[in-house]
Amino acid sequence: MRYRKAAIHRMLPAVIPAKAGIQGGFTLIELIIVVSIIGVLIVALGFQYQGWRARYNVESQVRQVQADLMTARMRAMERDRIFRLTFGPNSYSVFWATNDAGTVFLPAPGWPTSMPLDFAPSWTSTVDFNTRGLVSAPASVATTVLPIWFTDRGAGSDVDCIEISRTRIGIGKWGTICNVK
Repeated sequence: MRYRKAAIHRMLPAVIPAKAGIQGGFTLIELIIVVSIIGVLIVALGFQYQGWRARYNVESQVRQVQADLMTARMRAMERDRIFRLTFGPNSYSVFWATNDAGTVFLPAPGWPTSMPLDFAPSWTSTVDFNTRGLVSAPASVATTVLPIWFTDRGAGSDVDCIEISRTRIGIGKWGTICNVK
């Protein structure tokens, strides 16, 4: 046993050379390379984040308008009153008929007076939901389908338009028409 320990101690200096005067660390070139790689990654991710944010803003705006349209339809049937959504260039409002004839409209309870739109819709008019929840198209619209697309669409967003038919409210991707998903 004693012999083996002595032999191992004699071999160690040959296997592990002494580092007298040598200091560890990184060279300046290595640091510059690492910092430049990190900079390139930050720039690339920054551009991706901006694109993602634009798509998210458009999609969330479309989904919010669709949810308000569907809620107005539900409340029209629930309260047995006509509900009207009025779309302007930068906002929309929800009203409800306070009389049975549907001629006097006041701001609907539970909604703000005006909801802002971050993206201008392609269509400014009104959508009425009758007491059965069906859409009554305004006289200025010749078709039974009312497409609303957002003019400042985010590039690559999954949804950027709303299609309102007499019985359905769908969201989709705008081509030459609103392709509802």
